[in-house]
Amino acid sequence: MKTTIFLQLLFCCLDLFAQNAGPAMDPNLYSTVKKDLESRSYLDARAKIRRQANVTVTASEWKTIRSLLHQYPQIGLDVSKFWESKVPDPANTEDLALTKADALMLDNKFDPALKVYTELVNRIRRQPALLQKANRKLYFTLLHSQARALFSLKQYDQALQSYQKIPQTYEGFRQVQFEKMWTAYQAKKWSLAIGAVASQAGGFFAPYFEPESYLIQYYIFKRMCREKELAEIIKRAKVLNNSLQAKSLPISKWLKKDVETLIYAQAYTGKGNLDEKRKLEKYLVARYRADLLRLSEQMDSVNSYFDLLKDSADAFVPIANIVEPTSIFDPKFEKWNVTDKEEWSDEVGGHVFLGQSSCKKM
Repeated sequence: MKTTIFLQLLFCCLDLFAQNAGPAMDPNLYSTVKKDLESRSYLDARAKIRRQANVTVTASEWKTIRSLLHQYPQIGLDVSKFWESKVPDPANTEDLALTKADALMLDNKFDPALKVYTELVNRIRRQPALLQKANRKLYFTLLHSQARALFSLKQYDQALQSYQKIPQTYEGFRQVQFEKMWTAYQAKKWSLAIGAVASQAGGFFAPYFEPESYLIQYYIFKRMCREKELAEIIKRAKVLNNSLQAKSLPISKWLKKDVETLIYAQAYTGKGNLDEKRKLEKYLVARYRADLLRLSEQMDSVNSYFDLLKDSADAFVPIANIVEPTSIFDPKFEKWNVTDKEEWSDEVGGHVFLGQSSCKKM
């Protein structure tokens, strides 16, 4: 009797779960979204993925769609994150490990987080070529997280090695160069720090830097006694500051802040679902306005530092020579002229500054 009642309750609960689980995923979703992405109908692809909000997916379905979205970042990071949130429970061991590592980072437990990131990076490296290709986006995301953990542990040289493995196609490439700039500065690798600033100024990026980039340039060139460059840095910082104060920085320039936002410009200007286009516009405008407030606040701090430091001769230890001769002759570097007087060197992740200090020898 007790067994019969238990089974009836069990089947009842399973039936309720099935009713609340939501409809199954459209078996043609992968093929139709893939077709949209291949034809650059990114708005249509976004709309189809978004319509899966109340759909129940299996682990296999989730991984298949996730792999597709990783191959086509043009769909937008927000849609990729939406799909990530639909991960079935329980997730696979890799996803559980990544979630654990991210939680450890937020809890300032950098060493155990680093161990997890490194294990996952090595696991992907050991995979067959086909699987490595499918996990390409995840691999570079893990390298980024690994570099951040190393930076937090003040292992700056190792962090630089991870940053320099991340390619220009990575959606957060400009952010990577910004973090690499700070890492190189902490490691006292001045040429790499200034080079990372230059890498943020690629032709397809916005003409302005993150506010702290102006500050790093100021610190280093001040220590190199490069007065001409200091004046130019302050001039460019003022141009950004004036644009922010006048609220005249257009969204078209803001969209060029990184690869991730440039991707949205492709989707927005393309053909496809008009309702999705309106939703995307609303999302981008909200991000744009919030980011302008952040930029404005940070520029206020940078300007304050400029005022404090411009007459402080004792605050800077002169840099006599920032060039490491071995790096100039390294065969992986290709030198090219930027101005009549300065040379830069192209490297895997950006540029290396090879200018000389103008400080008088003591």
